[in-house]
Amino acid sequence: MLSVWARQGGVIGSRLRWVSLVDGRRFSSGQVDKEEESDPDFQPQVKKSASDQDDVSKEIDKIVKETPVVLFMKGLPSAPQCGFSYKTVQILNTLGSEYRAFNVLSSNELREGIKKYSQWPTIPQLFVKGEFIGGCDIVEGMNSSGDLKKLLDSAVPPSKDAEQKK
Repeated sequence: MLSVWARQGGVIGSRLRWVSLVDGRRFSSGQVDKEEESDPDFQPQVKKSASDQDDVSKEIDKIVKETPVVLFMKGLPSAPQCGFSYKTVQILNTLGSEYRAFNVLSSNELREGIKKYSQWPTIPQLFVKGEFIGGCDIVEGMNSSGDLKKLLDSAVPPSKDAEQKK
């Protein structure tokens, strides 16, 4: 049963303040008292400056250019956090390519920064030799045609483990 009560809580400036209780939860009109402060997740957030965003973009650019094969994904290769990241990791592992992976869920700046950097809205994102290849659907298509293996082999020779599996 829904229980509701309200009482006049005082005057804030020229406005009347009301405090209500609905099923044991306290609601208030007007300003919040110190004891009523909300969770930090709901506090005003400081927007990152343009220089912070530039730093993230520079770091992504450095990673992409210095690492032959880079995957920006949700989760880790050992524990992907979405099906598309899982499929992409499975393809790269099956082909025996060495790659470096970054978990975009660990940092909102990284997640938003990689989307801006590649001008591609979805994750995962694969880069080979500094070039953006695409997401899961592109990787799957290139794998089916054999183009992905050729591209990866030109960037990094297959690992010895993959050679032994053949």
